[in-house]
Amino acid sequence: SIPSSAVVTGTGATLSLFYEGESSGAIVGAVGIYPVLSAWDEDIISWDNQPALAATVSTTTTLTAPHTDAFVNWYIGDLVQAWISGTFPNQGMALIDTDETTAEGHKGFYSSDHGTLAENPKLTIQYYDPTQ
Repeated sequence: SIPSSAVVTGTGATLSLFYEGESSGAIVGAVGIYPVLSAWDEDIISWDNQPALAATVSTTTTLTAPHTDAFVNWYIGDLVQAWISGTFPNQGMALIDTDETTAEGHKGFYSSDHGTLAENPKLTIQYYDPTQ
């Protein structure tokens, strides 16, 4: 657990996802991270019952097509700091195409259920506690 007095350093929080595939005809496109604002359940979540999201994107990364079979990073230091300070509840984050009016195609990433541990999602946070 990170203490509530912690300060995230610089871009000291990174979400890394293994980019493993895309739909046929996919093109380059920006994928943003949006803070999730309400609770949700992995076992029952669907398009029709998705949780509320922040109206503005926290950060974006442009994805190539074809996929890279490598990790792609989003720098989420500001979001993690907002979680620590209580500005946003830590209900997770959603990855969404930043321009859903274009047809850029599906992009796929391995989840924590993937069999190869080295390709599972990673969240790295660098911080210090000024009260220590």
